[in-house]
Amino acid sequence: MKNFDFIKNRKVFFSIVAVVFVIAIASFIFRGFNVDIDFVGGTMIQLDMNRELTPADLNDIKSTVDAMNVGDAPDKLYYSEPVEESGETAEETEAIEEATEETAETEETVAEELPAIVVKPEVSTVQRAGDGTNVIIKLKEIDSVTRDAVCNILAGKYDLDLTEDLMGVTNVGASVSSDLRNAAIVAIIVVIILMLVYITIRFEILSGITAIICLAHDIFVMFAAYSLLQIPLNSTMIAAMLTILGYSINATIIVFDRIRENVKLYNKEKFENNVNLSINQTLTRSLNTTLTTLFTIGMIYIFGVDSIKQFALPIIIGVVAGLFSSVCLSGNIWALLKKLFKKDRI
Repeated sequence: MKNFDFIKNRKVFFSIVAVVFVIAIASFIFRGFNVDIDFVGGTMIQLDMNRELTPADLNDIKSTVDAMNVGDAPDKLYYSEPVEESGETAEETEAIEEATEETAETEETVAEELPAIVVKPEVSTVQRAGDGTNVIIKLKEIDSVTRDAVCNILAGKYDLDLTEDLMGVTNVGASVSSDLRNAAIVAIIVVIILMLVYITIRFEILSGITAIICLAHDIFVMFAAYSLLQIPLNSTMIAAMLTILGYSINATIIVFDRIRENVKLYNKEKFENNVNLSINQTLTRSLNTTLTTLFTIGMIYIFGVDSIKQFALPIIIGVVAGLFSSVCLSGNIWALLKKLFKKDRI
């Protein structure tokens, strides 16, 4: 591994980047993003379900909310279970239909006492929180009447006491979410500019441009993960992105420092040879640092609740992307830029 030629294999690395780019663009177009209420506004309801929640429980809660709708009469609100095809006998089918009718009558009786849902609730995310017994339901574009109706229907189905089990309701206005989104964009731009200035002063302008290209690669890969895996885009995304920016630039600077040292020691060597030597010299450190970080974040992901996992998973992907960009891309891009501009100073 010490003699691996990173410069010679640059086409392989750039091909990997091209494939990821195509997949990401396709995902952006066809899958889009799961934008959370933090950035678009909405309502968050937190309930204590009084039991350990499983992924099946979360799907059932989401299906329950999705099935809520306005009845024939304006004062009716009902919940309907989805009907599935099955191979039961005629007797079994009749028994199921009778049970379904009885359930529907009960639900309709309860629903008649509730205010009407004026807007069909649209679920953004349903996730566990706290010790795993709490559920957070994030909804888009509903009013207070709809919100109260949703809470009542859930309380009726899951035998909850809203006076004790309703942990909180939070409304996020469109203006607040817009301010948060703009603040995130400004924060990232400021960080990138400061990094460019720092690296330019410490090394040279071409190395600064190289570092920004590598950072853009890492952020792009993170966004691709958010789209492909439909991870909710919320305020934790800002923290995850800034974490990866800091981690990636640190890994890149380590490689750049060694390149600068080797250029001074072997000033008669071609710049590309010094780049290749420097990457090999720092490779073990880069791998060990990444593996240690991944072990820590991996444990957080494995044992954390859903909200923690949604924060840890993008960081895991970003750390791997940062390793790839600092080891396989940074030196190669710097060498290409120096050759393009025929600039030999460091």
